[in-house]
Amino acid sequence: MNLLHALILGIIQGITEFLPISSSGHLVIIPLIFNWDLQNLAVDVALHFGTALAVIVYFMKDWLKMLNSLKSDVLGYNLSIFSHISKLRRATRVLMTILAVSIPVGIAGYFLQDTVESTFRSPVTIAFMLIIVSFLMLFAERFSSRLSIKKDSITFRDALVISLSQIIALIPGTSRSGITISTGLFRKLKREEAARFSFLLATPVIFGATLVKIPDLIHISSSDLLGVFIGTATSFTVGLISIKWLLGFLKKQNLLPFIIYRIGLGVIILLISFLR
Repeated sequence: MNLLHALILGIIQGITEFLPISSSGHLVIIPLIFNWDLQNLAVDVALHFGTALAVIVYFMKDWLKMLNSLKSDVLGYNLSIFSHISKLRRATRVLMTILAVSIPVGIAGYFLQDTVESTFRSPVTIAFMLIIVSFLMLFAERFSSRLSIKKDSITFRDALVISLSQIIALIPGTSRSGITISTGLFRKLKREEAARFSFLLATPVIFGATLVKIPDLIHISSSDLLGVFIGTATSFTVGLISIKWLLGFLKKQNLLPFIIYRIGLGVIILLISFLR
């Protein structure tokens, strides 16, 4: 494993996993442009494991609050929580909602991810998805900007619709954060609230997808261990910075800079593909 490649790809993964510009698209395009051999499964696992840890650590207080709330409710209702949904603490209801709406996405990802990526992994497809989803993001921004009143809380239906939109993100070039934030805007959420909830919602999906791949690390050679460590540490560190930066950015700014970047990158990829 090339250690420099592991470092660079860790940086790219840490940035693009959370910014709405598509991590899968960049991880396919960059090696193609520079003729890197990225057929090492250990690299892929390391990069995704790092960003999975980043989103868990960043929102650790939220998860602990929800888990403690669930513990209190379970003890208080003698395990009969499902007959007292309306009486549960808000944090408990949020946790139950996130876990419930993540189930169909996890199932779809488990059965469809390999097929979708092998079918839609070409640079041209990635370029088209970068551009198409950019216009979806633009429409979401325009829709949101025209609302006089936006929601202060997220309903179960909002969560389910936003969660199901993650299935589209299986296609490289889409961007999980891009599609979920846009869906949140269409559901009349505030931009920063949509982004924050999209990260909380993505946590079980990203972590679950990573856990499925962890056994593949058993077969790596001892010479690849340093590369795995570098890729994981880099994507984790950069991922933490990216989450914090994006949430702060979206409090004052819209998605337009990312939309412009996506369209520009898509056009460049199409030009390179056709010229080749």
